[in-house]
Amino acid sequence: MDTRHCSPTWAAAISHVLVDTAFFKGNYPARCSVHGAMLKDVADREISADAPFWKEILPPQKLGPDRVQVFEEELLGASAVSHVRLDIYPDGGISRLRLFGSPQQD
Repeated sequence: MDTRHCSPTWAAAISHVLVDTAFFKGNYPARCSVHGAMLKDVADREISADAPFWKEILPPQKLGPDRVQVFEEELLGASAVSHVRLDIYPDGGISRLRLFGSPQQD
């Protein structure tokens, strides 16, 4: 039985998102979106993609091949989050996801 729990000691307000598809020239995802949540003492098994606590931070955005894409103006006004989820449509290659923001008092 898995007894791990999410106990965040930090949170951040996201200011911009970087999605890098470097080296993926033919098998990159066409679109991506980012969701966030403030989770405290939630069992790992309760963290599913369709859970009601996920709030959209970045609505679906078009991606291109082999490039760094930065999204700032496209972000929706979101409060501080402790966890994020990257969704890609359809399946494809992402080299890295970087989130930038300011730390918030937990």
